[in-house]
Amino acid sequence: MALLHHATAADPHSAEVWALLGRTHMFQGRAHDAVEALRTARQLAPVDLDVAFHLAVALQAEGRCPEAAPLYEEAASAVPGHRGGGGSVPRRESLFRAAVCHQETGDVALTGERYARVLAEDPTYAPAHLNWGFALKTAGRLLEAESHYAAALGLDPGFAEVHVKWGNLLFDRAYSEQRRRQFAGIDPDGAGG
Repeated sequence: MALLHHATAADPHSAEVWALLGRTHMFQGRAHDAVEALRTARQLAPVDLDVAFHLAVALQAEGRCPEAAPLYEEAASAVPGHRGGGGSVPRRESLFRAAVCHQETGDVALTGERYARVLAEDPTYAPAHLNWGFALKTAGRLLEAESHYAAALGLDPGFAEVHVKWGNLLFDRAYSEQRRRQFAGIDPDGAGG
């Protein structure tokens, strides 16, 4: 770390050194320090998609998704197959993380659009099916959520988190049906019969 700080002092106009310092801070769990270093790198190299991506990661780690999402969007704006300025950021990962940020801020429409873009580029990406299913469930769109959970399990039958979330969805649906029946007087005691 001392070597990186020395390098930034020796060449304060090197975006590459500032970006490396920022990524190192992230690896050490210091998101705030990473944001500061990556902001400097961003000022020095405003079109570097890798810097945009890593700054977004640091901002998201600090719980600042409204600031991170546009940077993920920018990093994802490259043509498919492009891997950023330094070659380390896949487009799919940028799109996926943008969707996660939109999901965390409660923007269901943008969440859906971004997961749809991820799945259009890679329909075999089970985590996108899982997260989009969860966002749909949260929005009350249970049948659509189930279809994404089923797709995720079809791609990765051992994906434990899908089993848990789908199980929760089925429980919630059964509980809601029981409450509906009680309210309608069909099952006033809630015995399920």
